[in-house]
Amino acid sequence: MLRPFLITSFLLASLCIPTSAHHSFPASYEMEQTVVLDGIVEGWLWRNPHPFIFLNVKDESGKDVTWHVEFANATAMALRGLTPESFEKGDRLLVSGNPGLEGRTALHYHGLWRPADDFEFGNTEEIER
Repeated sequence: MLRPFLITSFLLASLCIPTSAHHSFPASYEMEQTVVLDGIVEGWLWRNPHPFIFLNVKDESGKDVTWHVEFANATAMALRGLTPESFEKGDRLLVSGNPGLEGRTALHYHGLWRPADDFEFGNTEEIER
């Protein structure tokens, strides 16, 4: 009686696969809307699951507002050429992407352009030069 129970328990336990929680971009961003931000890098956080740029952008009143620009996973970004040294505080960037829901100052990145050295990354079609 105990043996079938133990075998069944072992088989069920072996089917358990660890998972990690992950958000959905449509749950966080306006996927039907695109904006282009022109701002100055305040910080560049290279980490998994997603690297972030903290970009200071002037709002309509001239006040600095920090936007959190979220990239795809760090491994995918590294395979496409980004590194922890790709951006420095003070870099001017134009970044396109989907803005955060409910007025959040967050952006799901599409592409970016750094005018100082003409560096571009991703889909820059939405960025006027």
